[in-house]
Amino acid sequence: MRGWVVVPLLTLLTAACGSVGNNPKDGGGGGGRAGAGGAGGTDGSAGSGGASSDSGVPDASADAHDGGVLPISCQQIKQQNPAAASGVFTIAPLGAAEESVFCEMSVDNGGWTAFYVGDNGSTPGGVHFENAANACPDPANACLRRVPVTIDETHDFAVKCGAAVVKFKIPPTDGGVPPVLDYFKNGLSHQWQSVSNAVAIDLALVGKANLVADFWTGDGATNFGWIAAGDRNATTTTFANGYTPNAGWNYCNGAGDATSRVMLLYR
Repeated sequence: MRGWVVVPLLTLLTAACGSVGNNPKDGGGGGGRAGAGGAGGTDGSAGSGGASSDSGVPDASADAHDGGVLPISCQQIKQQNPAAASGVFTIAPLGAAEESVFCEMSVDNGGWTAFYVGDNGSTPGGVHFENAANACPDPANACLRRVPVTIDETHDFAVKCGAAVVKFKIPPTDGGVPPVLDYFKNGLSHQWQSVSNAVAIDLALVGKANLVADFWTGDGATNFGWIAAGDRNATTTTFANGYTPNAGWNYCNGAGDATSRVMLLYR
């Protein structure tokens, strides 16, 4: 049976939510967009609303496969092609339709699939996990998707803010879906919940893992959105957030910030 071939829809080495250290929003350098015909030029950072600062960069290239079987995740893409660079790819998660996703391929051996992309302190398109299962007009800049049904607490998760990236685990429960995963997967709120095994994985190791200990998962009433923090009682310990009711949580890796690109990822 003919194997599948993956060609990135858009290789964003320096897109605003691209590889850590090459993000103009983070003060990094410029990389190139690689197309099917050769090396690309320099890309700009994408700001709020998903508009690219480089109007010459198309939103998508040709189909990401040649009619073969699509990969189920960014991790499978990386396993099949270790040289794959960060960018937008088409995948078909088990139990779900095919979709375009941003793949982070540089940190911690790559293979990370983004399921939330936006700016710190705001939400992509004004939606939250509580009220939208799939709102992704631009996988590289403005995207929210609940995680696939096959993703469970044995998987790694990561949160990115600016140049900082910290991976963590969702603690299992005695029965049922763990609360944080229930939020990511089903949009069900469980207020503050703890996560574990946080460790910095960005290339410069600037991520403060101690700031990823507690996750706000909404209250099911008015306080929609998520927060990753080191101490649920101290806003200044916030690592990143997609929470809008109170701007007091607008910190990125412990520093006041309401503009840096944030992402949630699984692998």
